[in-house]
Amino acid sequence: MSDRGDHQPLGRPTLVRTGYGTEPSSAGRRTLAGRAAGLALVAIAARASADEGTERLRSLLQGRRGAMQAEDESRRLALVNDAEAHLAAGDTAVAARLFEQAGFVRHAADAEIGLIRTWMQQGQYRRALAFAAHAALAHPDVPAGAALYAWLLHVGGQSRVARDLVAKARVQSPDALLLAWLARAIDETTPVAPPHPEIHGLRLAPYPVPSVAPARVTTAGVVIGDGTRVLVPAHGLRGAARDVSVRDGLGHVLAARIVREDARGFVELALAAPAASAASVSPVRDPVPGAPVSLIGYARGHHAAWPHLQIAFPALPRAGSDPRRPRIVASGLLAGAAVFDASGRLAGLVGHEADAEPVIIPPSVLFDGSDLDRMMRREPGPGMPLALDAIYERGMGCVVQVLAGALS
Repeated sequence: MSDRGDHQPLGRPTLVRTGYGTEPSSAGRRTLAGRAAGLALVAIAARASADEGTERLRSLLQGRRGAMQAEDESRRLALVNDAEAHLAAGDTAVAARLFEQAGFVRHAADAEIGLIRTWMQQGQYRRALAFAAHAALAHPDVPAGAALYAWLLHVGGQSRVARDLVAKARVQSPDALLLAWLARAIDETTPVAPPHPEIHGLRLAPYPVPSVAPARVTTAGVVIGDGTRVLVPAHGLRGAARDVSVRDGLGHVLAARIVREDARGFVELALAAPAASAASVSPVRDPVPGAPVSLIGYARGHHAAWPHLQIAFPALPRAGSDPRRPRIVASGLLAGAAVFDASGRLAGLVGHEADAEPVIIPPSVLFDGSDLDRMMRREPGPGMPLALDAIYERGMGCVVQVLAGALS
């Protein structure tokens, strides 16, 4: 019993001396192997438990994330709907803020499209056009983004670019009814107004503010001077009551009254309240035949609408007619379209009899010899050229539809 090997502590492997040093005995080796196996089982069990815990945590986080995303989407949709209601009521500042807040919640096409339409209803065509390019590129899977961008290009006088854009979008979304309608509308030789402001889920027009019952659009006109007078071709209001109303490209509806019928072929309306904007600058010289001008007017239709811009070239008057009234091709626009020179100055009004060729009623006829002349600032020289989008933006607020009937 004196051998120390007989008193080894329980569980400790027995060591034996060999010629190469000290190593565990066979029994000790079995003890070490058992311990290693036990530790391996413990590690496996711990790893399995950790994996199970990780999976439970991942599932919990995914559920929580899904709930938060659903809550965010619900809040975002509420913001979009609230913004649309404010836009319909004409409260564009609040509408813009709400659409922007919806965009902060999630980057989505509907909020961006709403913001673009809000800027259009504020008269910010250039800003709307630039952001529409982003919406079309960032959301290629949403046909409405490309459609809105193409329509803004089209009404702003860039129909060829709009046509190419729609063709590419239809490759991405071949079944989109909105794009199919748009392709047909742009291909028409004369401007086409949407049959309804909302086409296949996309509104392509401002909201009328205040909202009024649909009224017959008889002609177009231009707001001048301090924003209280509108000039309209005479034949468009023949037989009309003295009280009428006008609606601009921002959707603003204002009551008006006929105050003078000029023998030179136009009618002067007085507005009950000043319009948001007016064409108050004219060139000293009338349009020169052959020099390009921009026509801004409306396609035939009775809904609120954004106007169309066309590039046209005045032609020499016909023999025997007034030499101051050059002929013009106004491709389907209502009479009363405004004529702007390359510097965005009001260079006349498109007028004609029902069965006659359109002509330009120039500033020398509209303003000289009348009290309207004092409302206009006549600017000499060629002026600084403006881009088409700047000219279109200038015309949105001052070119109006004339509605048969006063506001109720």
